[in-house]
Amino acid sequence: MRVRPTIAQLGHLVRTYREQRGVTQEEFVKELSIPTNRSAIAHLEQGIRLPSPSILRAICSNLHIPEALWHSFESNQLRRRLNKMPHTLSPEYAPRTIAVSGIMGSGKTTLARNIASQFGMRYVGENPQGIAYLSDLDVDPRRWAFETQLAFLSDKSLEILQAMDRYPTIVVDRWISEDIEVFAYYFYSKGYIDSRAYDVYKKLADHFMEMVSTPDMIIVCEVDVELAIDRIRTRTRSDMFLHTPKHLMEISQRYDEWISRQNDTRIYKIDSSRWDWRTENHLLQIYRELEEQFFDFRNNEHQFDLFFRPDSASTSKGEPMQTEKALELIQDYNWTARYATFPGIVDLGPLPYPCAYIAAPFTGIATETAANLGDLFEDTGPHGTIPPGRYRSALLSIERALRKLGIHSLLPHRDVNEWGARKLSSEQVVSLCTTQVTRCDFFVGLLGTSHGSHYEFGLARARDIPSIIIHCDELSESFIADGVKSDGTRTFVINVTRLRDIEGVLMSVKTSEFIKQHM
Repeated sequence: MRVRPTIAQLGHLVRTYREQRGVTQEEFVKELSIPTNRSAIAHLEQGIRLPSPSILRAICSNLHIPEALWHSFESNQLRRRLNKMPHTLSPEYAPRTIAVSGIMGSGKTTLARNIASQFGMRYVGENPQGIAYLSDLDVDPRRWAFETQLAFLSDKSLEILQAMDRYPTIVVDRWISEDIEVFAYYFYSKGYIDSRAYDVYKKLADHFMEMVSTPDMIIVCEVDVELAIDRIRTRTRSDMFLHTPKHLMEISQRYDEWISRQNDTRIYKIDSSRWDWRTENHLLQIYRELEEQFFDFRNNEHQFDLFFRPDSASTSKGEPMQTEKALELIQDYNWTARYATFPGIVDLGPLPYPCAYIAAPFTGIATETAANLGDLFEDTGPHGTIPPGRYRSALLSIERALRKLGIHSLLPHRDVNEWGARKLSSEQVVSLCTTQVTRCDFFVGLLGTSHGSHYEFGLARARDIPSIIIHCDELSESFIADGVKSDGTRTFVINVTRLRDIEGVLMSVKTSEFIKQHM
């Protein structure tokens, strides 16, 4: 499946308005006054193709999207031009959580609010209960540092968890690990928090960090200390004692150390000494670059842009557009695979269309598995982890092959269970896997002797979901799995000798033809 960058911009707008209403694609189709189906909505939101002008008008009018943002897409001239535009790779999943970080006076709050407003994300800022402690902290830091940091930690963590539970995407002004590793540690290192209190704080912090996990993207706002002090002086907050050059320099050094330890997220930095997002042209440049990261847009001189006028060489104020990049990638990470939010309440969000569920043995392959464990669905304790290696690579190769065939993937070993790092009860696993199998458009299974994979395949068959079953000589199979054969309609079977052969066989003409029959 291919995506057209201009249509993807409009599709993202439609998806944002639909999700703000709180309806699924299926529910929204039923609300429309004109006959259509989920595919039309899904293809539009993913930038694959425009629906007919009448369906587009019904969609945008029903969502109350300002007509100025979509009426041009009804033009036959524009539609012909879009249809001739070169395709690009399918869009990646937009990050569900973005943290905007930086020292005081770096502009992080302003940037976080702007991003949230522009992209329809929920803004999570500093909690007023924590801020209320700052005047006391100013008077006696040794007395109040522990309670202040505890207030910031607990209130921010609870607010993030509530936002994750209620909203599909969030922007957080300062992630909780910043409070833990930068500010709490600073007060501990200065002797304002003693070792006993710090141990208590760390235990609570570890608990919240386990629940909240890490953001999908971090944007670090960098600033010269002198400029930060000039900005802070214009404020009226009661924590001015914290904003001496020496203090800010030490905090800045702590931030450098904190950033160096964030190895499981994508990190960008932006120099707020050179980029002023209070001005329109700088802010629009940042929006455009974030769009490119969200959707993997390719620059195209004919691209119709929602944020830029046709004469995009200048803003409405006549200021020249910035050609220099504002956001600098300092650490890459494949956050497209990270759907889960926190243990116990795993929310995979809206699935792209079409999407395949990849089922495969877990416990029989996992390491550190207790000898008395039967399978993933027995609630007898930890069921081990799937380490990097041939088997894990084989599962990822299935995802890679499906992507080339135009199919998105949901890999529960990774997306639900984080390769075994997330400990879920049997009830949670059954509920999550049952729900996700029934939501997918295709089923791909390495059944082996896994009870779980057999159960998932049974669900797929019962739901009449097109299924691709892989027989591999390197994996033992149950009597039932060995009996699964191609039926010419809804089930397609491939046979391979080795795990490393799976990707190539999946890319065969016959597999592609089977998939096309059900697209």
